[in-house]
Amino acid sequence: MTTAELKESLFKDIHRIDDEKQLEFLKLFIENKFLRNKEPKLTEEQKQRLEISLKEAEQGLFITNDELNAEIDKWLQE
Repeated sequence: MTTAELKESLFKDIHRIDDEKQLEFLKLFIENKFLRNKEPKLTEEQKQRLEISLKEAEQGLFITNDELNAEIDKWLQE
């Protein structure tokens, strides 16, 4: 199937969808596909939380995956 045929088939399939949630999902999926090569769009709150997390990481305020797994193993044995 050629690219043009694929597009035509998708257009027809989408045109038959009446469920608004399904259409919204498709829209988000397509938007995210095209955003992958661009800088992600973040809200101000997300940007602030990311900045805080980066500062915490620089200060060593984190645990490694191995440390976390050890804590989980200990918790599961209790």
